[in-house]
Amino acid sequence: MFIGLNSGSNNCIRLSVEGNGTGIPKRFEISKLKSLGLRLVSDLVRHELEGEMEISRYKGTCVNVTFREARARQKRESLQ
Repeated sequence: MFIGLNSGSNNCIRLSVEGNGTGIPKRFEISKLKSLGLRLVSDLVRHELEGEMEISRYKGTCVNVTFREARARQKRESLQ
């Protein structure tokens, strides 16, 4: 398992979670999920952080979440 957090160009932050297990099935579509977990994460990324979530399946599974640092700071400050 690997978890990484990096700042990139355009003041974006990228969260990566990788595992080398059996992975997610090839026909997997987040929009058609019935389970709450990944659907909730996907909705939070899109609606709260106005970011993007990308899933790749090469030698396991890698989930990348990218969002703007300013948007994350704005959401954090609104909760305080």
